[in-house]
Amino acid sequence: MKNNSFIIDDKITEEDILYIENWLRISSENHYDNCYANINYIKEDFYDGNFLLYRNNGKADGFITYLKFDKVIRIGQICIKPDLRHMGIGKSFVYDYIKYFKKKRNLVVEIDNVVTTEGMNLCVSTDFVELFRPNEEDMIHFYKRLMPDYRKVDWVSNRRLGLWKKCYIDMDESPLPDVSWNLEFENDKTPILEYAYKDWYIGIIENNQVVEYSKVKYFYNITDKTPGYIHVTKDIFKKS
Repeated sequence: MKNNSFIIDDKITEEDILYIENWLRISSENHYDNCYANINYIKEDFYDGNFLLYRNNGKADGFITYLKFDKVIRIGQICIKPDLRHMGIGKSFVYDYIKYFKKKRNLVVEIDNVVTTEGMNLCVSTDFVELFRPNEEDMIHFYKRLMPDYRKVDWVSNRRLGLWKKCYIDMDESPLPDVSWNLEFENDKTPILEYAYKDWYIGIIENNQVVEYSKVKYFYNITDKTPGYIHVTKDIFKKS
């Protein structure tokens, strides 16, 4: 299991990268994985500042690469030195970098294109949710909300926000949304946060009637600052 010698570090040196390159090469030669094939991309992320270390007694024994889209963090690669795997360290690393990004007031962490069973098990065991992107059925993505409080689903309030996880709907058929939340911000001040593909539909429901709707990408400004997610606060709907 992980001990207290492991810490998150965003101050990375050229020496760290050389050390990582060496153990990635050895890992590839011993057929543990082939992350070494991505060494040029890893170095690019290092120089771009999209890099976090997991230091073990000062040594760069783990790392992640990532991109930041406003308040959304998208993880590219997660890697732990092979001789430290299957000891619970990867799981601890996930929890520690989640805390790191949460402290920086990000809303969501995504893990992009998970390709191994080990990676999928790690996502599930750390409470990530599988994320569906249309036209990417052959790729498996996960996400995790970083907000401690967000609005729960509500099917009974008189004024609600509904999300249809479809790229086409016929409102004349009065279809039920896939999920809905109340819009009573005076009583419930927690924000709404949910993954929402740009061409899905979203609308306002009053007394069980859809009174306004459009595709997510056109509806108010709920995704302008948080790409791929609806993030709804009182200020967004104060005009309605």
